[in-house]
Amino acid sequence: MANKLWTSFLERIEGIAPGSASFDSSGGTAQMDFVVARDQMPGIATNILGASAVNQNGGLNRSVPLAHPEFNWLYATKISTVQGIGPYGIDESGKGPLSVADNIDRAYPQYFCLFEKYRISVQFEARPYLVLTDEQLAGFSATRRDYVGTDLMNTTQWTDPAEWGRFVSVRRKPKAELLPSNYGSFYMISPDLGGTGFQQVNQATGAGPRIPIVMNEVEIKWYFVPFYMTQNTNWKKTYGTVHSNGAEVQPFYDFSTGSLLLQGIEYEDYAGPEGRPHNLNAAIPETLRTAIYENRYCDITFKCLEFEIPGILKATLPNIPVPQWPPPGLVTEGHNRVPSAKLMKWCYANGANNFIDWKPIFLSTDYRRLFRMN
Repeated sequence: MANKLWTSFLERIEGIAPGSASFDSSGGTAQMDFVVARDQMPGIATNILGASAVNQNGGLNRSVPLAHPEFNWLYATKISTVQGIGPYGIDESGKGPLSVADNIDRAYPQYFCLFEKYRISVQFEARPYLVLTDEQLAGFSATRRDYVGTDLMNTTQWTDPAEWGRFVSVRRKPKAELLPSNYGSFYMISPDLGGTGFQQVNQATGAGPRIPIVMNEVEIKWYFVPFYMTQNTNWKKTYGTVHSNGAEVQPFYDFSTGSLLLQGIEYEDYAGPEGRPHNLNAAIPETLRTAIYENRYCDITFKCLEFEIPGILKATLPNIPVPQWPPPGLVTEGHNRVPSAKLMKWCYANGANNFIDWKPIFLSTDYRRLFRMN
């Protein structure tokens, strides 16, 4: 394990430590004061709070936040105060030495004081996700194969940077529905009905039975992501598809093939902890358009509907060797099944009444692609 040690951070101490910590069953918080020399201040916010950027492989380069040295499961979430210690001089340039260097016009106070050192108060909290460095995550990157679009016989190879393994939380919320069945498909049974004791359910005799469907609303939330990731074309390709593990044995979290249906993607954007330069050039209009993505981050939520059918409620699938059916890339589970009132089970539904035309309700995508920029 390779820990990174910031030698420029010196803890401020007294007879009683100015820092403190508290814990409960939901996590913990802590606070520490550091003294940092003036020449170590550039990049201080990023060094403490972290940063992320999209790399050329479609994954992210992350600078992880500072960990508390005593309670190392707590990570820096906020710099609450920055105070100068020991006046160094007066700056008359109209722009401080820690400011970004770019060509944006701004209004500044003409005079302000510089200091020899700075006292920085940092708050630490437990994060609701796994914090991993780039070096640790690289060991989980993998070459995967899945089925793309309507080609259900041949796999496509791609590189998974495994970003779904860090800075991500998964939450489920139950969502039960009652699906009305077709009229005329069920029979009421009781000697009180007279005759044979069987009476068909129809509009005259009563409402059709309602079949319970137990689903979950799933929110997969990805934290502190570069705002540029919102331009990911993989997202557009995933709409209208169900999740498939493809040719992989390893599942996506604990979701089985066909059980997840992507319903939408939300994101909350915010400014980064530290400024980055905006170098606009009127001769290159593209610099103005792309400026919106610079030094901005967001928390992205993939909203899915989970539908897992118990094995006892699944109708048997045909097994036709020639032509091969089902083809290896055809998802016949989860959202691609419909209820049969006759069988009281869930059957795979196809858009054609033959074994040659493969027309499922939903095509499939490996949802790990959502975490890779394309």
